[in-house]
Amino acid sequence: CVLFVRMGLWGVVVIASLWAFPETRTIDFVLIAWLAGVVLACALGIVRVSSLVPSWGGGKIDLVWLIHGLKVALPFFIASIAVRGIATFDRFFVEEFGGLEVVGAYVVFIGMATAVISFIDAGVVDFAYPKLVAAARTLDRGGFSSEMRKAWSRVLGLGASLIVLCALGGHLFVNIVGKGVYLENIEVLYWLLFASAINVMSIVPHLGLYALGYDQAIVRSQVIGFVVFLMLAISLSGSLGIKAVLIAVCAAWATIFVWKAAAYKAALLKFNY
Repeated sequence: CVLFVRMGLWGVVVIASLWAFPETRTIDFVLIAWLAGVVLACALGIVRVSSLVPSWGGGKIDLVWLIHGLKVALPFFIASIAVRGIATFDRFFVEEFGGLEVVGAYVVFIGMATAVISFIDAGVVDFAYPKLVAAARTLDRGGFSSEMRKAWSRVLGLGASLIVLCALGGHLFVNIVGKGVYLENIEVLYWLLFASAINVMSIVPHLGLYALGYDQAIVRSQVIGFVVFLMLAISLSGSLGIKAVLIAVCAAWATIFVWKAAAYKAALLKFNY
């Protein structure tokens, strides 16, 4: 419910309002609605936690436990910031090299490409995590191997299907819309889908590393991937323009995939030893 309010409900309200009341068609209204959705989601989360923890707001705070939790969460926070950095700075580089219109097309195309990852997360990853973690914790090597094989087949099968559908749907979309900026930059969609394909391949070793407790390898891969992105985007921009950003994004995800795959292979040898 909290996630739905934060990620979806406010958007539905905005769409309905923009359709029914033309005067609301401003960026200020959209930002205010987004902020309201976030605040409402936080409030619902607090209410729910309060019902689960009767002593919420009372008693002594266990600072030792809290600090331990922050230490555990910090590496994942850093890894998340690194990945979000790729998906944030790319837009600034595209604006610098191509202008605002190209940024608009880029955002539409990357939204299509990243939808592939969202579907895989919801349809495969969320179900695979508990089984893999349970097998790793109980040293069930046969069960772990079986679940990893299932994860590989499901992630790659679903990912390939979605990428093909996205490519066909994106091509149809730009032809229906007919805007020159989309038609002129359709190649961007194919580059981003290629990056998503690499991202899809990195999901399974990521699952394995997380289940086996190798969080540091995940963090290192994503931080190094972000560094690779920045270095390539900056160094190639002078000669390649917007294509430098696309190459940098693909190279970043390729770096992340190779690092995770190598780390997972080493972790699996220790697990099976």
